[in-house]
Amino acid sequence: MRLTENFINDKLDKFKEKYVTIEDNFVIIDKSFIVHLREDLILFYELLGEYGFSFTQIEKHIPSIEKINKKLISKTHQLIGDRKNLIITPLDYEFNTKITSKSIREVNCGHFKIRGNIFNKGEISINKNKKNAQLDFDKIQFPITYRNYSEGDSFSPLGMRNQKKVSSYISDIKLNYIDKIHQLVLEDNKNNIVWLVGQQISDKYKVDNYTKKILNLEII
Repeated sequence: MRLTENFINDKLDKFKEKYVTIEDNFVIIDKSFIVHLREDLILFYELLGEYGFSFTQIEKHIPSIEKINKKLISKTHQLIGDRKNLIITPLDYEFNTKITSKSIREVNCGHFKIRGNIFNKGEISINKNKKNAQLDFDKIQFPITYRNYSEGDSFSPLGMRNQKKVSSYISDIKLNYIDKIHQLVLEDNKNNIVWLVGQQISDKYKVDNYTKKILNLEII
């Protein structure tokens, strides 16, 4: 019995080494193992069992294992299908951020920091780096707030006049599940979204021919 247990544990360790990574509160399982699911099925059961999933639950979930956003819930964790991975998170995991600032300063958003500087037009080049946002400083009404995006949020992505749901934009760019949970927006005191942080600025706040000062925000 002990030999069998040791054999399974050894196989499970190798399975984890090949397919599983842990980032903070997330257990990420590379979906490429599905190709060998028949051979590795018992190891998959053992792995999920560590997070409270029962044999019956897993067995029923197997036919839909490749579906995106398909969830499986135990008493302590949830398993959700992403495009390339299966992701396990604690049921009580929350990422809530709301930081309001009356001025331009460095802001700690948990997983990253954002540094802000003000330049006269011509002192800085406009770039397309997603970690940077160059905005017309005079169009922004302070205080500004960094917060989690909500399902009802909308903004006008750069190059578009019409409003688009943030959730639709995120879906279009195929943001993965973990990044989606951590996605922030920057809004001004009129509750207008200025920047979908790390993704796209609002067209309403872009630098144009009438811009005098540029607010440069950078994820560091």
